[in-house]
Amino acid sequence: MRRAVFGVLTVALFVWMVLLFAGSPGTRDFEYDGDEPGTATVTCGSTAAVGWPFRTQPESARSEAGGPLSDDYVDGGVLPGDVTQQSILDQCQDLRATRLGFMTLLAVPTALCGVGALLPGRRSGQPAL
Repeated sequence: MRRAVFGVLTVALFVWMVLLFAGSPGTRDFEYDGDEPGTATVTCGSTAAVGWPFRTQPESARSEAGGPLSDDYVDGGVLPGDVTQQSILDQCQDLRATRLGFMTLLAVPTALCGVGALLPGRRSGQPAL
């Protein structure tokens, strides 16, 4: 019974880690100032889509259309300036780094539950060492 519980916990924690790695941090609204102040709705890319380490220079993260490769602007129209786009990229990178850190923290209990699931149980009647 103990091994089955540890096995289920191991699988659940591992799936959670994969979702944190492959899943998008979500869509966020970023306010910006400038010639035309407004709000840009951005879907931040996942760590699996962007890679590690994250790109930090806006010119290296541009698509031919002018938007970042790793994060998608949901709304069309005029994109904010380069400084604001860099700020948006930085905030998306912070979200990815937070998710990656949490995923790393989940690795320890996942490994311990995996060991608990693989180790045989103690026989009743045998003395503990």
